[in-house]
Amino acid sequence: MPYAFIEHKRFISDVLAQIQMNSNPYIFPYTLQNVGSISYLSFLKNIFLWGLGPVISVLSFIGLICFFVDFVKTVKFYRLKFLNKLPPKKNEKETQLQNIVLPFLFFIFYILYFAIIGRSAVKFMRYMLPIYPFLAIMAGYGIRKISNYQLLPFFFILFSLIWTLMFIDIYSQKHTRISATQWILKNISPGSTLAVEHWDDRLPLFGGENYNFEELQLYNLPDDDIKWTFINQQLAKADYIIIASNRLYIPLQKLANCQKYKLCYPKTALYYKKLFNQQLGFKKVAEFAVYPKLEIGSWKLKINDQSADESFTVYDRPKVIVFKKI
Repeated sequence: MPYAFIEHKRFISDVLAQIQMNSNPYIFPYTLQNVGSISYLSFLKNIFLWGLGPVISVLSFIGLICFFVDFVKTVKFYRLKFLNKLPPKKNEKETQLQNIVLPFLFFIFYILYFAIIGRSAVKFMRYMLPIYPFLAIMAGYGIRKISNYQLLPFFFILFSLIWTLMFIDIYSQKHTRISATQWILKNISPGSTLAVEHWDDRLPLFGGENYNFEELQLYNLPDDDIKWTFINQQLAKADYIIIASNRLYIPLQKLANCQKYKLCYPKTALYYKKLFNQQLGFKKVAEFAVYPKLEIGSWKLKINDQSADESFTVYDRPKVIVFKKI
C-alpha cells in the first residue's frame, strides 16, 4: 500500500489500465481469450463446471430458490401483522432485523456484485471469488432443505466428495513444466535450437544455458507476410518447438476471422492448424498434462478441463507439448 503513494503515478496508470481492460478484451494478449465471450454466462459456466463443480452448484441453486421463497413468506407474515395492527411481541424488532433486514442486505450485496462484475469484458474466474462463500452457504441451505428426502443428501455429499478428491489428485502429481523440463534435458541434445512462444514461460525451467532459443512473437500484429517471413526463418533454425501452455494457441486460433473480430490472426491460426496436424515439418514427440482424476483399482475417471478459463489451468497444470523437426 505505501507504494500507492510513493509511486502514485504508476499506481494510477496501472489502475486505469485495469479499468480499461475490463471494457476491452483486446488490450492485452492474455485477455484475448475473452473476445466473443458472453457477459454473465461465461462466469456462470466457469462457476458451475469448475469453480464450485456441478454438485455444489446444483445445491446452491436449490438453496437460492428455497432462501428466496422463505424470505418472501417471512416478509408476507410481518406485512400481515402490520396490516392487521397486531401488537408486537417481546424482542420482535430484533427478530425482524434478523429475519428480514440482514438477509436482504446479505442477498442484495451479492446480487449487485455479480451484476457489476459479471458484465466485465475480461472474465477471469478469480473475479468471482467473493461470491463463492455466499454460494457455499446457499448450498448448505439447499442440502438442509432436501434433508428429508432420505438418500438424496447422501448422494449429493458422495458426489461432492468424489469431485473434490479428483481435483486434490492434481497436486499429488508432478507439475507438468517440471516433467517437461526433465524430459527436455534427458532427450534433447545440448546445442539444439528450441522455438518458444513469447508471453509464456520458457522451458526448460533450468538448464536453458545448454540450448539456443528462438522466441516466436505470435501475438504481434499485423498478422501479415512480413511477420511470417521472420517467424518462418526462426522455424527453419529450430530443432524443436516447445509450447508451454494453451495461453496462445487457443485464443489465436479463435481469432482467425478478420470480418468478425477487430484484431485477427488468420496466418497464425493456420500455423497452429498445420502444426497440430503435423503438416509443418514438425512431429509431436511429447505431451505433459495433468487432469482431475480418480482411480480405484482398474477403474479410472478423468475430466478434461482445458475448456475452463485459461487461468484455471495455466499456473498449476498447463499442458506442455513438444514438437520435433522431421
